[in-house]
Amino acid sequence: MATNSLNTKGGHVMFSQESNKNHSADIKLDLNLSEDKVEALMLERSNPKNKINAELVASEEVRVPEAYNRFKDLEEKEAFREKLVRELSTSFEKIYGVEKAKEFKKEFLKLAKSLEDNGAVIFGNMIDTEAFQKLIDSYTPKLKNDGSKSWIHSFINLGNHPDFIQNQEFNSAFVHPLMLALISYGAGGAIRMVDARGKDAEPLAVQAQDNMLHIDNTPFRREYKIIVTWERGKPSGPKGQNFVFIPGTHKGVRNCFKAEDGSAWSTEDGSIFTSTDAVDKIFTAQEKLYGKSPIVVEATHPDMPLTTVFEAGALIHHRYRTKEKNIPRSCTIFAFHRAKDNPGKLLDQSYLQQSEIKNGLLNLVLGAEGNTDDNFISAVVANTEVIANKIEALSRPDANSANQNPTRVVPFNERLLSEKELEVWKKTVTAAPTVSEIKQKEAYFHLGDTQSHELTTTMMMYDKHGPLDVILYGDGREEIRKWARNRIREMPQIRLENRLEIFERSKLTQQPSPSQLMTPQALHQTSLELIAYMDSNKDKLSKNGFLDKGEKITSEIAFRSIRQVIADLGEAVLRCASPQTFLSTSLFILWACDELTRFSVGNDKLIAEEPFKAWTQKLLSNYFSTYVLVEKQIEFKKQLSADSTLTQQAHGFTVWKQDSAAGYKNDKEIEKDGNNIKVHKKIGG
Repeated sequence: MATNSLNTKGGHVMFSQESNKNHSADIKLDLNLSEDKVEALMLERSNPKNKINAELVASEEVRVPEAYNRFKDLEEKEAFREKLVRELSTSFEKIYGVEKAKEFKKEFLKLAKSLEDNGAVIFGNMIDTEAFQKLIDSYTPKLKNDGSKSWIHSFINLGNHPDFIQNQEFNSAFVHPLMLALISYGAGGAIRMVDARGKDAEPLAVQAQDNMLHIDNTPFRREYKIIVTWERGKPSGPKGQNFVFIPGTHKGVRNCFKAEDGSAWSTEDGSIFTSTDAVDKIFTAQEKLYGKSPIVVEATHPDMPLTTVFEAGALIHHRYRTKEKNIPRSCTIFAFHRAKDNPGKLLDQSYLQQSEIKNGLLNLVLGAEGNTDDNFISAVVANTEVIANKIEALSRPDANSANQNPTRVVPFNERLLSEKELEVWKKTVTAAPTVSEIKQKEAYFHLGDTQSHELTTTMMMYDKHGPLDVILYGDGREEIRKWARNRIREMPQIRLENRLEIFERSKLTQQPSPSQLMTPQALHQTSLELIAYMDSNKDKLSKNGFLDKGEKITSEIAFRSIRQVIADLGEAVLRCASPQTFLSTSLFILWACDELTRFSVGNDKLIAEEPFKAWTQKLLSNYFSTYVLVEKQIEFKKQLSADSTLTQQAHGFTVWKQDSAAGYKNDKEIEKDGNNIKVHKKIGG
C-alpha cells in the first residue's frame, strides 16, 4: 500500500508564482443557447418521469420478498435469541442468585421488546458527566483536524480513529455491552460494526441527502444504529438539530422493483419522504402498523446527552431543526449489521486492542476473526456484570439521589410532539429548501462570471451535497461503495482546493461550450471505461494503490469501493429526475475519476498521464458546461416569471401585465384549460 503525501504549507499545495498563472481569467461561464435548446438539452439529461417515490408497505405486499434478509433464516435467528437469553440468564443466576437473575432477564427482555415494538430505545446519561467530558475532549480535536467542515455539517470517519472507538474511558456511551446484546437480539445473530462516523451540525433546515425524512441503507438488509447526541462542546442534552423518529414505521417494508431477470432492486429515492402526501401516507401506515397515529418522537433533553438505539434500516427518522436555532449539535453514529448478512470487518486485525476476554466483545464487533453466533454469545456472557450493573441503574434511576441526572431510559411519552408542534414539524420537513433553492438564495453565481478558483470551490461544495439517486441491489453489493462515496461527499474544502489547483496546473479547465456537454449515455460510457481500466490493472492497484495518510483500510477494500461507486454512478446518471440531480451526479463521476487517479498515480502529481488526463478534462468540462446549462434554464424561468405577472382572468384566458417601460416583452398569451396551461404566441398587436 502506497501513501499519498502533499507538499503543503498551511494545508495548501505550494506552487511557484509562475505555476499559479493559468487561463482561468479568460474563461467566462456562459453558453450561447436559446431557451428552446436549453429546455431540450435539460430534458435529455433529467426527466421528472424518472422520479422514484418511497413506498412503505406491509410485508405481504412486497414484490420480491425472497430478497429481504428480514424474511430469511427466521428459525435460526429465533434460536440465537433463545440461546442468548438462556446463557445470559444462567450467568446472572450464578453471580446474583435466582431471584435477581429473574429481574435482570425481565428488564433485558423489556428493553428488547421496546426496541422491537417501537423501533428505538432512548437512553440518557449512558456514562457519567466526567466520562462524557473525556469523550468530548477526545472527539473535538479529531473533528477539528479531520472534519469535512462543509456548509451543511462537519463529518469525520471514526473508522480512521480506532483509538476513539476503543477508548474504555468513555466508549460505553456508544458500544456498551448491553446495547450490543440488544441489537444482536433484534438482528437474530452475531453483529458487526459496518460504519462509524461523527457529525457536527449547525442549526439548518435543508432537504439534503442525509438530512431529510428517510430510512437508512438498503431495504434488503436490517441495519441498526447507535446515535449519541449532545450540545457541542458540553456534556449536556442535544440542541439545535435533534434526532426525530416515527415509532412503529419499522414494521413496514420499503417496497422494491423487480428486474426482468427477477432480481430485486431499489434506489435511495425510494427511502426518502419529502412531500406532504408522503408524510400523510407515513401516518396512514403508522396507524395500520402501530395502532396509533400521528406519533412523532423528538429525542431531546435539556441536561442529559442521549444515546438512541434504533433500527435505522427500517425506522423513518431524520434530524430536525429546533427552536434552539443558534446552538450546534454534535453526534456520533455507529451502524451494525448481522455478521452473516454482511461478512467483513470495520478494522484490520492490526488495529484491534489485544484485550482480555471481557473486552473481546468489542473486538468481535470491530472485526476480530471468529465472530460466530456462539462466540458472540460467549463474549456477551463474559460481560454479565457490566450488563447487570447497567440494567440495575436503568431500572432504578432514582436510587442514587446524589446524582441529579442518573442513567435512565427516556420514555417516549416525555418526548412526543404536541399537536401544534406536529404541524410545525410537518411544514418543516416538507417545505425545507432544497440544495438548488439554497444555491439560488446565496446568489454566488451569475451567468457570464469569470471562472475562478474560489467560485469553482463554492460551486462544488454545494453540488457535492446535492441529491443522488444511486441504486440499491438485492444482493447488497453496493455496501462496499460507502468509503469512496464519503470520500467525495465529505471531501474537506482544503482537499478540494488542492485538487483544483492540480487541475489548473495541468491545464484541464476550458471555456464552457455546448460541445462539452456530455449526455447521460456518454457519462455512462466513461464510467465503463474507468471500470475497464481498473479491471485490467487490478493486481497492481488492489495491492499497491495510493491511500491518504490516516486511512485505515486496505488497498484491496479501497479498490473495490472506488470501482463500485463508479459503476453505480454510471447507472444513476441514466435516470436523473431533476437538473440538480444530474449536475450532482456529473460532479460525483468527476471526483470518482479523480479518486481513481489519486489511487493510481498519487496525490501531488500533475495530471499528465493518459488516460487520466483525457478523462478528467472531459468530465471537468462537462461539469462546468452543465452547471451553466442548469443556470440558464433557471434564468429563463425567472425571466418568464418576471415578464408574466398575471393581472386578470376573463373567459378562460389570462393576459400578461404590460411592462411599464417596454410593453409586452414576451408576445404571449396563456389559456387555462382545467389544470393545464397552454402558451400561445400572440399575433398582431
